[in-house]
Amino acid sequence: MIKLKYNQLKLRKKDERYEIYDLPMGDFTFSVTHLYPEKATTGHTQEDKEVYYFIDGYGHIQVGEDEVNVEPGDIVVIPEGAFHRVFSTMYHLVFACAFPSEELMKARKIYDKVLTDLYFAGGDMGKAENDYSEVFVKYRESSGREVYGTSEGICKEAWEAREQAREVWQEAQRKRNEAWENYIKLKEEGI
Repeated sequence: MIKLKYNQLKLRKKDERYEIYDLPMGDFTFSVTHLYPEKATTGHTQEDKEVYYFIDGYGHIQVGEDEVNVEPGDIVVIPEGAFHRVFSTMYHLVFACAFPSEELMKARKIYDKVLTDLYFAGGDMGKAENDYSEVFVKYRESSGREVYGTSEGICKEAWEAREQAREVWQEAQRKRNEAWENYIKLKEEGI
């Protein structure tokens, strides 16, 4: 269980529109925004869901093409990938939100890309392995005679392609493990 005090939040940004206070909490960040009267946030798109809780004041929030009025006590769940922006009326608007940690999201994105690379490297390795097997079988069936082009040359090329694909696959595995360890380390450190 985690219990917070408002004074634990750190001022992250202050300009003519608002003050934003954040507190990173492991997998996610807790944030409070004081939006000045008749102002609006810049708006952004987040890859993961966000939850907004409106504490004080009045305004409206745009989520994608939709807009809805907000007041104290309202909770708005922003779907992943949806553009959203908050507007205040002639009064200030205070809202809190929680969203996944940016560092953790970046680490997860790197891990997901490396997994994709590993998948394709594994496919390439499987194809090279299959190509080599076919060439080697034909070479053995010919009793080593040169009936399949220059059989030894073809076998050697297939073997080298197979070994190169294996090296790429092993490097992709190493990168996957490194990316996963970095992701877990960030989670454990409470980034």
